[in-house]
Amino acid sequence: MVTGATGGIGEKICERIVKNNNNKLIIIGKNIKKIKSLTQKLKLINSKSSIYSYVIDLCDISTIEKKIEEIYQNHNTIDVVINNAGIGYFSPILTIDLSQIQKVMNVNFIACYLISKVVLKHMTKTKKQNYQIINISSIAGVKGFEFGSLYNSSKFAVEGFTQALWYEARKHEIKVCIIRPGLVDTCFFNNRNSFDNIGYALQPEDVAKCVEFVIQQSEYSNISEIVLRPIKSEAQTLFTKMIEK
Repeated sequence: MVTGATGGIGEKICERIVKNNNNKLIIIGKNIKKIKSLTQKLKLINSKSSIYSYVIDLCDISTIEKKIEEIYQNHNTIDVVINNAGIGYFSPILTIDLSQIQKVMNVNFIACYLISKVVLKHMTKTKKQNYQIINISSIAGVKGFEFGSLYNSSKFAVEGFTQALWYEARKHEIKVCIIRPGLVDTCFFNNRNSFDNIGYALQPEDVAKCVEFVIQQSEYSNISEIVLRPIKSEAQTLFTKMIEK
């Protein structure tokens, strides 16, 4: 199951999953048109894969647990859950209002927490090997930067939660991993098209390959964290320019 599946990193994760196996894939997004388009695209990649889609707005944290429970009613077992959904808002601290704080924290942290909570409950009910929860975080989850107070806060929260989750899940032999990419070339930044050198950034496919690598580990191996950085030093300068725009 992949959240934030309809664009950027999430879409590439879905593509790699269906390309290499015929199992079922559950995709979650908030835009029904994008979900339908992605489903068609994935079917072209592998017509034997079973794609199930659900429209869930992760900003509405009051309904998340109920909707994930409904997914379990339909599918009974989910082997791998990838909390990928995320939004960014970069601005000076003094300009950020409560509604913006609530929206970013809801999507980036609270949704991840609530989904993982429901998933962990179901995973602990059955003795099955290779259950996995993978949280897509960011280098911003371990290092603050100017104009990143809100985004940093949400990702630092994901970091602390995932570390605690790892200890609790391990008792049940459930794997937990956090992946921290640096700057990724996605539509995450609205002004990205104004930069010709976006090639300095990571590609969504790079992150998707990491996810695939984690999933493919043996039942005895748990990669608990991955840090993925652009090799070009210019990426940091580019990132700074993008958040200052």
